[in-house]
Amino acid sequence: QECLAIRGAVEDDLWDDVTRAEDEEMPFPLEAVLEPSLLATLDELVEESTDARIRPLLEELPSGTRYEQVALYLRRKRKDV
Repeated sequence: QECLAIRGAVEDDLWDDVTRAEDEEMPFPLEAVLEPSLLATLDELVEESTDARIRPLLEELPSGTRYEQVALYLRRKRKDV
């Protein structure tokens, strides 16, 4: 949030940049864009599954969790398998 305020950007801009960086395989830690509590919850919900779906996961996650956050997490998890 601080970075967005400094840049005068909106959250959609951030996720456009994050998605572009992931597409271009530019390394960055998930912790840079996802809260530790969200990562822990996603780890619990997904466990070892690589076929988890985004929309059902969103229903289990805290209000305000973005589709892009879950998509990024799952993309990285599938890459690591």
